Amino acid sequence: VVAVADTGEAEAVEVQGVLSGASKKIAELGTAEALEPSPDGSFVALSTAKNELWLVNMGDGSAKLLDSSKYGPITEVAWHEGSEWIAYSFPEGPFTQSLKLANAKNGKVYPLTSPTAYDFSPSFDPEGNFLYYLSARSLNASLDRAIFEMGFPRPVKPYLVSLSPRPSPFVKSTDLEKPPEKAGEKSPEEQKGISAVQIEGIQDRIEPFPIEEGNYAKVAGLRKSKVSLLSFSAEAQPGKPSGAIDVFDVKTGSKERLISNVSGFSTNGSLLLVRAGEQLRVVDPERKPDLSVQEPGEKSGIIDASRIKVYVEPQDEWRQMLKETWRLMRDNYWKEDLMGKNWEQVLNKYERLLPRIGTRFELSDLIREMQGEMGTSHSYEIGGEYDLDRPYTVGGLGAEFEATESGYRITRLFEGDRSTEGEKSPLKSAGLTVGDLIVEIDGAPLDGQTHPSKALLNRGGDVISLKVIHNGKEQRVSVRVLKDERTLVYRDWVERNRGYVHEKSGEKLGYVHIPDMGGRGFSEFYRLYKAEAYRDGLIIDLRYNSGGFISSLLLEKLSRKRLGEERPRVGKPTPYPVDAPPAVMVALANEATGSDGDIFSHAFKMLKLGTLIGVRTWGGVIGINPRRRLVDGTVVTQPQFAFFFNDIGLGLENKGEEPDIAVDITPSDYASGRDVQLDKAIEEALRRLSAA
Repeated sequence: VVAVADTGEAEAVEVQGVLSGASKKIAELGTAEALEPSPDGSFVALSTAKNELWLVNMGDGSAKLLDSSKYGPITEVAWHEGSEWIAYSFPEGPFTQSLKLANAKNGKVYPLTSPTAYDFSPSFDPEGNFLYYLSARSLNASLDRAIFEMGFPRPVKPYLVSLSPRPSPFVKSTDLEKPPEKAGEKSPEEQKGISAVQIEGIQDRIEPFPIEEGNYAKVAGLRKSKVSLLSFSAEAQPGKPSGAIDVFDVKTGSKERLISNVSGFSTNGSLLLVRAGEQLRVVDPERKPDLSVQEPGEKSGIIDASRIKVYVEPQDEWRQMLKETWRLMRDNYWKEDLMGKNWEQVLNKYERLLPRIGTRFELSDLIREMQGEMGTSHSYEIGGEYDLDRPYTVGGLGAEFEATESGYRITRLFEGDRSTEGEKSPLKSAGLTVGDLIVEIDGAPLDGQTHPSKALLNRGGDVISLKVIHNGKEQRVSVRVLKDERTLVYRDWVERNRGYVHEKSGEKLGYVHIPDMGGRGFSEFYRLYKAEAYRDGLIIDLRYNSGGFISSLLLEKLSRKRLGEERPRVGKPTPYPVDAPPAVMVALANEATGSDGDIFSHAFKMLKLGTLIGVRTWGGVIGINPRRRLVDGTVVTQPQFAFFFNDIGLGLENKGEEPDIAVDITPSDYASGRDVQLDKAIEEALRRLSAA
């Protein structure tokens, strides 16, 4: 077996004997991203974290650099069945990727697709006739129904490359046509029943599959000229088994659904190994699996993973994990000299403590302290095997209470947008109001020893019975417990702030809160922006923004300048460009505004979009790519991408962005419910409006 092994100082390609247990180091070329052996075992293609693609000769251990990219690792590699040709995806730019072919015998590299789109998932068919791949170049724009934007909801289509001159498999020949006879001697591959690759004119032999574009994620060649296609819906949630596998027949042009609700698959050309969450199932692509059988075995194809037994010596495993974390930081930190830090000395400092730790929790402490030596943001250690039972969440009723001798009195009911699903307390739906008393939950009396949260442990989503006193009368009501009331509490806070801004400004100012710079933040921004941006001024609240990656998308919107307006015969005029913000904007930030929130805050000032009010932001802007896991599943991150501004260079890291107007919320402000930062934002926006 060929594998990437940890030698202690580096990762190396090794050959390991399955029965003998002996190992032999072949090459040491850096941290591996992907490893793909040739079908005959003579070569290995190795992709490294340095964005390099190496060809390793398994006979003599020699290595040849095939290619390298300036924009990312070369992670998708496929071998032709003849073991002479490699197809791989090559990052051409930040958002473009092409396919290339390389000859393992002479090391020559040939471009296959144009560098203007995003091509990925190369796969040869087992007979060696075709190369399949996916390409996100079907840019058929459609209008978004929620905001005034165009998008490309289904951009990916599968493509086929004929590896030698032949009639198109997608064009059926007539009875009068005869396939041309091949002349001359057959190549070694053809003698084995494998078609040879002819590079001349290969770019002219690229054809799209005769099917509609979609959200395809993977393509793989199967025997009998069939292809497996993995796709996800546009609404698919990351991490959930929401994909589907179709089988396309190149000869007939038909496509049939094989299995749904999957996460991914791999194949040897004859069978598929399908993953659905934590379940693995072997599936024959020639027939649909019997999903009614859920017991592991030959009939269901489900693999009984409980049969896998692994002996772990914790101290040895912990030592390897600490060393690998150290090595990943050494090899991936954004500055090669590690800011002058003696990293070998750091390892010695923390390795000496390994004999003193006795639990996995203590290893986490050790790893985090070691990562912290760099004094750089986003140095995380996340997850791992802690030998914990599944955590039980506490359901919510969307309310605040105060204890009394006879139960818990409702002092507040949370409420967001009443027109939106799930944005009001279930107690309100049951007709209860502030001042009502909850006496029992499902028969359990509430007293000084039993808080409502105790009775709601692991009850999220359940329907429960409450004994209450409403309007002085005892009665029973049924409510459905919220699985997580944080969203409701958040929306209540946002709506109260929005109403407060409207009232204090005489309806002149709008209010938008952005909780993060990810999908949720993008949604929350547009949820209110399309209504609030048409007022005279706008307050953009970045407080508690936990960061992400979309700040440039929001800044692009906020940077639009109103050049005119459309004036209808009846009604109010609307600004042009559409959705351009008002001229007066104020942003709020605090110490919990971090990462991409830091970047937004500085860019907001740099672009002179408005006034920044609050306190200095978090100050962590060195980016990460959290794709590496330790042996027990722990994710460790290394600050890899330093953020540079044209005006302050690297000055945002470990400092944060200073506000134009400093306003802090004191403990007494918080206790009395005064939001002095929001008050100052309203005051400043109105001052600027009056001065305009």
